[in-house]
Amino acid sequence: MPSRSAIDTVERFQGGERTVILVSATESDRAYLLASSQFLLDPRRLTVALSRAKRKMVLVASRSIFALFSPDEETFANALLWKNLLLRTCTTLLWEGERIGQQVAVWGGRGEIGEVVGTPESAPPPAA
Repeated sequence: MPSRSAIDTVERFQGGERTVILVSATESDRAYLLASSQFLLDPRRLTVALSRAKRKMVLVASRSIFALFSPDEETFANALLWKNLLLRTCTTLLWEGERIGQQVAVWGGRGEIGEVVGTPESAPPPAA
């Protein structure tokens, strides 16, 4: 791994930057997401994760992150941030198929310098 590469938690990247950031949000157990939502869906953690990349951010996420609904107002609002991220940035279906018995869809959007960027996840298509 190059000397400037690092693998760490969102909290440890606070104040730091990297050229490319890979964010993993792959928890698929709905009950666990709801039980841990104050930590996992905290908008401050999402802001730090999204703002540390200088050129590119790659998000690998489970469909459950984007489909989470909670009657709790704060949890609902925080889950809505993730849904808006999907709907506003992942507008082009790049690939769809099956991997290890699971349906996978790869969505992407336009990067800042005009290239198509992919965001692998098992996510529903953006609403029209």
